[in-house]
Amino acid sequence: MQSRHTRHSEPITKVYEFKEDISINSVEKNGKLPKSTILAWGIVIPLLIIANIIFGGIYMIARAKFQKDKRMPPDYSDLSVCKRKFNAPPLLIISSDGFRDSYLDQNITPAIQRLINYGTHSKFMIPTFPSKTFPNHYSIATGLYPAWHGIVDNHFYDPQFKAFFKKSTNQSGWFLGEPIWKTAQKAGLKSGVFFWPGSEAMGKLPSLWMKYNSSVPFTYRVDTLIKWLKLPDDERPSLIQAYFEEPDLAGHMSGPNSDTVILSHMLLSGIKFIICD
Repeated sequence: MQSRHTRHSEPITKVYEFKEDISINSVEKNGKLPKSTILAWGIVIPLLIIANIIFGGIYMIARAKFQKDKRMPPDYSDLSVCKRKFNAPPLLIISSDGFRDSYLDQNITPAIQRLINYGTHSKFMIPTFPSKTFPNHYSIATGLYPAWHGIVDNHFYDPQFKAFFKKSTNQSGWFLGEPIWKTAQKAGLKSGVFFWPGSEAMGKLPSLWMKYNSSVPFTYRVDTLIKWLKLPDDERPSLIQAYFEEPDLAGHMSGPNSDTVILSHMLLSGIKFIICD
């Protein structure tokens, strides 16, 4: 049995080594590569050439963009170009609902670009969850997450109240936390808020405000903001917040890159240009 086992195991080892030796010796002997190897290189080399062209193009584009960015105004506040009209400059916060960051790259918002060039800006924004209008705007106002300030969606049901929350709700029980306009008032400052979500809640009203009405023209809203800014020092709000429904409404109706959205961008950009000047 032992001799049979030995005789059986030897051919197995020899066959394995024999195949390896054949593959090597055949190349050395003939001086030629197998057809499969030639075919593989015939595929790999063109792919490497294509990849080199693609990555070379990406590099050239990135380099051109980098050189362009170096020529742009620095990313810090340049107050020398701003007109100094206030002893105590007010804080003006304007919200354009549904404004995607990609809109800044479409050359349709020159006034916003001017604010970026001569002011300061962030590269991106991480919204709260859910990324809806009311939860995020009230988070901006309070500095709290939706779970803490109570506004967890634009529409939702609260089992404790046994009622549905609506955008038109002004009962203070829905709105938890302290909005920034109330904090300003506690510090002896005035606040003016135009249609900001949560600004109509009873007990949390700003010094100056208006009941929400979507039919109020944007031009009237801007005229009101300018009127507030031109008030005497002892009457002017130290904090002004304004909310605009566009381009969100246009985006929902016609798509995020529609002509309607572009027109709303141009309108809002013109509005901001008036305010900046």
